[in-house]
Amino acid sequence: MRRLLLVALLALLLPVARQAVVPREAAAEVIVESARKALFPPPNPRHYGYGQYNKLIPKVRGSGVLTWRATDNYGWAPWRSVVARAMDTGSDYAYSLGNVLASHDWNVSVREAASWEAPDIEFFAESSGFVAAKCGGEFAVACVRMLDPLPVPVYVRAAAVATYVFSGQAATLEHETWHPLAQACDQYAGFTSDANGNCVPSASVQFRCTSNPDTLMDCNLSARFPQPYDMETAAYVYFSARFERCNLGFPPPCAGLDGPNKVVWWCDRDAKAQYVYVFFREPDGFVWSRSEFWFLADGRYCQSVDVPALPGRCIWVRQVNTVDVTVNANETFVGCI
Repeated sequence: MRRLLLVALLALLLPVARQAVVPREAAAEVIVESARKALFPPPNPRHYGYGQYNKLIPKVRGSGVLTWRATDNYGWAPWRSVVARAMDTGSDYAYSLGNVLASHDWNVSVREAASWEAPDIEFFAESSGFVAAKCGGEFAVACVRMLDPLPVPVYVRAAAVATYVFSGQAATLEHETWHPLAQACDQYAGFTSDANGNCVPSASVQFRCTSNPDTLMDCNLSARFPQPYDMETAAYVYFSARFERCNLGFPPPCAGLDGPNKVVWWCDRDAKAQYVYVFFREPDGFVWSRSEFWFLADGRYCQSVDVPALPGRCIWVRQVNTVDVTVNANETFVGCI
């Protein structure tokens, strides 16, 4: 009898909603420690495609504010306070989305939209049938229509999520928000990569939680708030300072290696970049770097560095800021000598 009961419980836990979180209590300290050890690297590509249609990222990048609204169409009286505690900068919940962003030095605050403002994202507490229709199946606990016009809608099955412990409720809302805020793919089983490296549902693997503690984007016993992996996923699209954005006369990438003394040059910094790293890979495989700062010349941020012409030396240039110098989405290969 006990064995049958255990099997029944597992059957209830495993078919978790796409883009959803199951309410299981897990100590935040354990999750963070597991993330530091990086025991379970997330399996899927980081990002969904069609980022050009995402309205939230450019808005938040430009304003430095993420605003929300809570709409209760179910009859969940505490819904607004649940959303506020899970989302707001300065919330008494240490792992609210706004508090996590602040702890990573993001210059982004999260708050409820004022009555006269149009919110960036709207959280709807809905019936199970409504969510099933919006999210593509009875299994769905929550989903987000991440490419819809602002406000981006998040639909939550209130009957289920209301039974969660608060950390599970917050994780559900933060998980859904991370999809449009970071163009982030789910990190549970059931996804693969398309020809362009974007995350797409797999035709052969069923959706299945893997309880990965290293990412918010899994489900079941996954992380309760964004982990270092998730912050890097967001940094690719939010803080990236891509050389490909150069459009002031130099073809992309706006970096080169030329001249008899092998001068490395670069131009047209991204507004988010504060300085650059020049990376060198020596012929023996040793990699080292030096930091450089921009100067303004003829209205353009440009710089150059003389590089000793050692045959076999290869060079990259990476624009960075204080958020995470390890992110390489903002990097360009210059060339080899």
